[in-house]
Amino acid sequence: MNAKQMIRSAIAGAAIVLLGASAQAGVIGAGDLVVNALGVFDITNNQFADNSYFSVTSDSRTGSASSDYNGITGTGIGAGSITAGNSQPVDVKYRCAGPDCATVSALYGGNAENNTTTHLAAPAQKNFALGDMFISGTALNNTANGLTRADASATQSDNQGGAQATIQNSASVNTTFVAGNSFAAQIVMNATAFTKAFVDAATPPNAATFASGSVSWSLTIRDVTQGFPQTTILSFSPDEINGFTGVFASTAGQSQEYNFNGNLGSAVVNVLAGHTYNLVITQSSLATVSEVPEPASLALVGVALLGLAGAASARRRQSK
Repeated sequence: MNAKQMIRSAIAGAAIVLLGASAQAGVIGAGDLVVNALGVFDITNNQFADNSYFSVTSDSRTGSASSDYNGITGTGIGAGSITAGNSQPVDVKYRCAGPDCATVSALYGGNAENNTTTHLAAPAQKNFALGDMFISGTALNNTANGLTRADASATQSDNQGGAQATIQNSASVNTTFVAGNSFAAQIVMNATAFTKAFVDAATPPNAATFASGSVSWSLTIRDVTQGFPQTTILSFSPDEINGFTGVFASTAGQSQEYNFNGNLGSAVVNVLAGHTYNLVITQSSLATVSEVPEPASLALVGVALLGLAGAASARRRQSK
């Protein structure tokens, strides 16, 4: 083997080692929130409120979903943001970005659209970011339910050293209604929250590798009766969905996930007959992943390869 062949062989061998060492690395970020049921419970009469309790004067809801992978915005069927009134359902078809979108449904049991039960499992298998949402029904007659999903995954091998994704989606409901009777009211709900931040043990430790997932949900009722001071009578933001759900990991040892599935109830408030109220619900999910070598790490790779080339060149001069 001559000197030129030795240089080529050394550089190629070093590159294979450097790339192969992290070939199985991967990261996952997920934030999935499902409101399975939501309603107003009449404590006074021990029953759920229905349409006979309220006169709805206005109602609008907006849902949006989005995704981004390596700077490219995700696509889906229909619009990425939809607004509807009169308690009509809003369903934004999932938006996916990344090279593996064509096969991503396999990670959700064959169906990624409006999937309320399947969550991303480690290790990372595909390169994509996905945002999805829907909302239907209304809390005023105990039929409300909704989903926000934000999932992102990156594998080192498929992207040859780099992948990143960020998505955020949200659903909101803004309803104004007039109470027909006075009663003691409580908001009750059943919800499922799942967040994950996973970094594979094979991932090299560097500041550009991380994963995160979070969800949030809140409900506010304000008394907006004309001639009375506008007053917030209820702010409901349960810790089980908001306080403990955010997860973040930049190393394998920090990998974690959060699960909640159960019933939740707000404080009890007095709803007064003839008063006008404004009900606002917000729900969102967020996930991010990054699997990109630091500039410093890349510089070290370059220095190492130059060093190999220099050593081989020096041996060649000495042999003359």
